[in-house]
Amino acid sequence: MVFLLLSSFSQFYPNNGDPALFQGHQNRIGLGSGDYYVFDCYFLCISYLGKGGSICCDNVASCYLLIEKSVFRNISSNGYDGGGVYFQSSSGSAVFYSVCGEWCRTNGGSSKNGDFCYCSVGNNGINEFHLSSYISCSDNSNGASPIMIIMGFQKGTDLNSTRNNVISYSLGVLMLSQTSDFRFWNMYNNSCTDYTGLRFCGGIFKVSFSSFVSNYQRFGLLYQDSAYSQDSSIESCIFLNNRFAISQSQSYEKYQFYNSKGTMVLNKCWISGTYTVTKVGYSNSVTSTSINTYPDMNQVECNVNPNSFYRKQYNHVLSKGFLLYLVFMPLI
Repeated sequence: MVFLLLSSFSQFYPNNGDPALFQGHQNRIGLGSGDYYVFDCYFLCISYLGKGGSICCDNVASCYLLIEKSVFRNISSNGYDGGGVYFQSSSGSAVFYSVCGEWCRTNGGSSKNGDFCYCSVGNNGINEFHLSSYISCSDNSNGASPIMIIMGFQKGTDLNSTRNNVISYSLGVLMLSQTSDFRFWNMYNNSCTDYTGLRFCGGIFKVSFSSFVSNYQRFGLLYQDSAYSQDSSIESCIFLNNRFAISQSQSYEKYQFYNSKGTMVLNKCWISGTYTVTKVGYSNSVTSTSINTYPDMNQVECNVNPNSFYRKQYNHVLSKGFLLYLVFMPLI
């Protein structure tokens, strides 16, 4: 397995020129067409009435953005998409590398997405997230989801999502991708009041070597939408103590994993401590192999005490608040 260890603009965008550089403490940034490198920045306590509380690229033809080693803390867009970052470019790309978001929010109800980030690119664009964390970005925000990623080639490695409390999609929304490949995505203690966990909608999706732990949603955990034909693969993942309301009447409301169009395959996943754990899928082309067996991961990661399972997972966080949280977590 190849780990992405790139950390400069030219390595992510080798065919682009020298970017405009932002560094240090920043107020809100508005971006047009061009190349931009946001490096070692901290955005603190920004409240803005509009898309993108701290960074906004709105319907720009060609924008290439790299955000690296930066912190977004207590940011609000007050009723608009993209509480922390809003990025929309028809022929551009957005990369988040070693980024931390805390207490970012849209405050926009169920119709506003991306409390941490809303990213939309063209079919050939790239949305990438690596070594990044979003923590309590949706806490009491009344928003729809912590992240929303639309179109392009979607990639992610080593992500942490915890304590995001929203209305619709507690883990996020991935839409209309050419391909979507997320690895080492650790989702812990996220919740939503009115819908599902992670929503796939149109495209080819793969999530592997990831953990879904102690998340709560009104309906199921993974939901593959009926609006578009698609295929999803969930491989070598751990599902531990995830809960949802079991008194619902609709099919997609009663199952931990639900597929309404295309195919969904779960392979070598470990499921334990969930409500209705025997209902792995619905009849619409959900298949499973090696369920309830240990995945191809380090055995220590599978067998530790559930109360101390996560200490290893949160090791790329930049903020002081979350470092304190890590200190007080149970030790393995």
